[in-house]
Amino acid sequence: MNKRYYSILGALLVLFFLVSGCAQKQWRDPLGEKEQKSARKLISEQLEKHRNCTSSIDAEISATWESRIGNGGLNGYLKILLPSSVKVIALNPLGQPLYAFATDGTTFQTINATGQVYKYGKVASFVEKHSVPENLFHGEWGQWLTGTLGLKNKQSGRLLQDAASRGIWLALELKESEAFTHEYLLFDTTGKRLLERVAIDKYGNESDRIIYKQWTEVDKCPLPAAMEIQGTSYGATIQITLKNILIDGKFSKEQFPLQPPSGYLRKFYP
Repeated sequence: MNKRYYSILGALLVLFFLVSGCAQKQWRDPLGEKEQKSARKLISEQLEKHRNCTSSIDAEISATWESRIGNGGLNGYLKILLPSSVKVIALNPLGQPLYAFATDGTTFQTINATGQVYKYGKVASFVEKHSVPENLFHGEWGQWLTGTLGLKNKQSGRLLQDAASRGIWLALELKESEAFTHEYLLFDTTGKRLLERVAIDKYGNESDRIIYKQWTEVDKCPLPAAMEIQGTSYGATIQITLKNILIDGKFSKEQFPLQPPSGYLRKFYP
């Protein structure tokens, strides 16, 4: 493998977290009074399950992608500390680290083992320097990858019908988010699982759509085992599989920063 391959892998790993897109809206009219009551009960039950679960996730990750700039895949490890810390370490076929990425939504770090380059600093500086859309880096990815609702106690949201009758949509206003104004969550009322989530940017456009294709339970905690990220603005589709998921780790924020190897070239984004 040459340096060009690892450069492409690095860019695509960033896209793994940054892909965005738009699609046709699938939520429709508000639910009737009877439907509202049963739907609220379902959402409360799911919210309670997530509240009783740990905020730290450790798993093996496999991902494949198709995009305008190339196709590829990675195998490695994913670590999450809710609500916003995420770290991915990609391994080569021999099990050796070849690329690492960590972010808390505000700052980031990357290590390219092949090029021996360490990049770190503020997300905003990286976005400005590389002219990428401002809503691509954010602190929501931990919740999205773990299927967490992110619903506040006093936040009820609007309940809407689904165009394909797959379940019900919960529409939330994200007052505290800098990247998004609204989020729509699709629940399967029969299987009692979150099927999709859609984030809306400040321009009223769909920014991200995560489709939860398979769920599992670890120590009675529901977690997604397979998901798909769709994005049309980057022309990308990413398939993600998680296995050997552990939730009993006691992570702290201090464990998430990457340690730059000695002798690596350092590039700082102030």
